Amino acid sequence: MKQDFTQHEWAMDRDTSYYIFTDGYIDQFNGTTGRKFMKMNFKKLILEVQDYPMKKQMEIFDERLKSWMGSSQQVDDILVMGIKID
Repeated sequence: MKQDFTQHEWAMDRDTSYYIFTDGYIDQFNGTTGRKFMKMNFKKLILEVQDYPMKKQMEIFDERLKSWMGSSQQVDDILVMGIKID
């Protein structure tokens, strides 16, 4: 399969966190209500954790997802990648 890609470049500011993620976290169902996590809740979570060290952020994202899912099965790939330039 031949696919053309576009390269983008931008200057990253110091002390700013950047996040790249798939829709898997957002689309994950709650084990109790059956509702999705949703984009608004994900944005709130990012704002809540952004000032913590990256390792702590990872722990919070993981803990929150497991708590949200409960007994529900994972329905999609889940990727959340955070970058911070010191």
